[in-house]
Amino acid sequence: MHTSYEHHIFQRTFPVCLALIPIGFLFGILAGQQGLNLISVLLLSIFGFTGSGQFIFLGFYQDHFLKIGYFTAFLIILSMNIRYIPMTLTTIPAKAYPKSLMLYSHLLSDESFAVEKITDDYATHFKIRIYVFLTWVLSTIAGQMLSAFIPKEIIGLLNISFPIAATLFTLSLLNIQSKYINRKSIKLLILFLLNLLLFMIIGANLFWLPAIIVNYFFLKSFK
Repeated sequence: MHTSYEHHIFQRTFPVCLALIPIGFLFGILAGQQGLNLISVLLLSIFGFTGSGQFIFLGFYQDHFLKIGYFTAFLIILSMNIRYIPMTLTTIPAKAYPKSLMLYSHLLSDESFAVEKITDDYATHFKIRIYVFLTWVLSTIAGQMLSAFIPKEIIGLLNISFPIAATLFTLSLLNIQSKYINRKSIKLLILFLLNLLLFMIIGANLFWLPAIIVNYFFLKSFK
């Protein structure tokens, strides 16, 4: 029974982990080509564990933080990842273990958030996040190790971000569909239009934080 349970979690997590590997691999390659050694990439992936934030960090690192300074760089990366606060609050099951909540919150990612279900228990969430976390760390390390053998010119020709974006969209859609029945489809359509409106008014770079807040309270009202 336990083996079947573990296999079920792995099956749920495998598609998003598979789509995440090229992104982690790309980060490792870029980090290695900018002079970050294996230990640096390992520590950055373990303690940073924020794909978008790590890529932004590389951009700042490339010019030695001269244009914006360390504090501004910190604020920019923080603002990009502040979305995890409402995401964490919405995913903590009723029966949680206080001693491991810090680690539980640290392991949250967009990928695990898309896979997790509100009906999952604490242990299931934890294992999903561990799978995603290990995938990211190992793929970034692999990318760094091979960075010296991959020409810089080829990276710009690859659309590596598409698989993970498509996977996250599909998983999120299925997650919402499984939770909210057909009679609420009109509300979901309204929510979609609200997100589209925010995107058009605020723009692609800033709309995500207001959108997360709107989605959180809107979906919470369905309960």
